Amino acid sequence: MKKKCLYLGTDPRSHETDCEIVHVPFIEIVPRDFDSFEIKHQFDDILEYTHFILTSKNAVKVFFDALEYYKIDPGFLSTMPVLAIGAVTSSELNKYHITHQTVAKEATQEGVMELLETLDLENAYLFYPRSAKSRPTLSFYLRLRGIRHQICDLYDTKSKLLSELPDLDLFHEVVFTSPTTVKAFFSFFTKMPPELELKAIGPITRHALNKQLI
Repeated sequence: MKKKCLYLGTDPRSHETDCEIVHVPFIEIVPRDFDSFEIKHQFDDILEYTHFILTSKNAVKVFFDALEYYKIDPGFLSTMPVLAIGAVTSSELNKYHITHQTVAKEATQEGVMELLETLDLENAYLFYPRSAKSRPTLSFYLRLRGIRHQICDLYDTKSKLLSELPDLDLFHEVVFTSPTTVKAFFSFFTKMPPELELKAIGPITRHALNKQLI
């Protein structure tokens, strides 16, 4: 019998494993109200921004949904610097024909900060759409450096209510894609099979998982 992998994130298509992937999303992405004054005001300035920072594939999806909602032609991005946090985010941008990207070597906010250190940002105006639960590290960095920017809390990442929990005895491994998936999983499970392998994607998720296992 082929080993099974329980994938807790929103989209398993980019995950590579020899196991059969069973997708049970423990989180959901909930866009905020695009009619809210704050978000509308930030998108009113869309043509004023000089750089765009996208730090997840979900941020990419909701950002382009917002552009469509406001009837903004995304073609203007063809001449704009677009910074992607890593390969998965970059791949999502490719789906929207945004191929002129600069991708951070490390897929973390710290990796984006290292990338920003290499750029001339003296007259820059950065736009950073994100989850409202994003770590504050990058936003602190932008303020500390005095870089003009707008941070747009564009969506919420929430634990999903599940009508039925998966049977962990059927799985060889569980894949966590964010600290939110870690929190959601351990809100449902306190005991698990000793042979079950717990895998975290990225150092931030790994840190959140290790804290749960202490």
